[in-house]
Amino acid sequence: MMKKIALLFLVVLALSCGVKENPPDITPPVASDILNEAWDKYDEGDFSTALTLFDSAITLDAFYEEAYFGKAWTATQLSKFEDAASAYSFTLILYSLKQGINRFDVPMFNETFAETDTNRWGIDSMIGGEAIWHVKVANTPLLCYSSIKIKKGQKYVEPEYFDISDSLIFLKDTLYPNTADTLVDTFFLNYYYLDSPTTPTVPENIYLSYTGLVGTYVANEDFLSAIIAGNVLRNLADTSLKFTHYPYTDYTRSIALLAYAAYKINFMNFCVQVIVELDPSWVPPSDPFDPDAKVHILEKINQYLGG
Repeated sequence: MMKKIALLFLVVLALSCGVKENPPDITPPVASDILNEAWDKYDEGDFSTALTLFDSAITLDAFYEEAYFGKAWTATQLSKFEDAASAYSFTLILYSLKQGINRFDVPMFNETFAETDTNRWGIDSMIGGEAIWHVKVANTPLLCYSSIKIKKGQKYVEPEYFDISDSLIFLKDTLYPNTADTLVDTFFLNYYYLDSPTTPTVPENIYLSYTGLVGTYVANEDFLSAIIAGNVLRNLADTSLKFTHYPYTDYTRSIALLAYAAYKINFMNFCVQVIVELDPSWVPPSDPFDPDAKVHILEKINQYLGG
């Protein structure tokens, strides 16, 4: 009997020795710490690891705008442009919600007006005295058009686009409106306009997100979207804007990409306007649509892009 009691005592003693009254605290990972590690990997050029870490930070905090911002730039470096564009856009949404700041590239949909509204519709003699129709948008500055449809009776037509300015959309098709036509044209206009900040300070990462979007859209050859993002920067950002993790990306390069996007879709007057704003001493060609002039314009743009 005594042997059984002694054996039971030893078993209880052995089990009690394996139990710790105060187990060590396990500190859960913190999203901000992972974010810092991700940027370290980004700066080292280890973009694959950086992307994994930014995603880990997002897993811990699904509404962590700075993690989406880092993911966007890392995806850009990895040429994952669709992922990058989505992450930049979500960054802007989160900043808008958390900071109480409106998103600046606002679409105006289903704006309708009649041909007889002369304040909105007219002729512009931009090139060689040739009459070119234009539409004046209601809100300025204009960022870019989306679409124009013209209704004549039951028939809808869509003219070609010729160029843009800060307040006008120029139409290449000179058949509309036809002043001899008895029907009044009705216009359905979609465009993006600038909604200026409503707060005195704007987080720099908002402007840097638009900077990333310009480059991403150009890489994807989505030049109209690049013009929208670039025009936000052109109207709002400071010329000192620079991405510290990749100093090659700055205000000047972004605006040069805006000019390049305009060049690629043949918005040559707008392209020249943007270049002159970068370099007021530059003398543009008299006819920027001339093929020889376009070569010189592209050379000027490449001075800023390093091409």
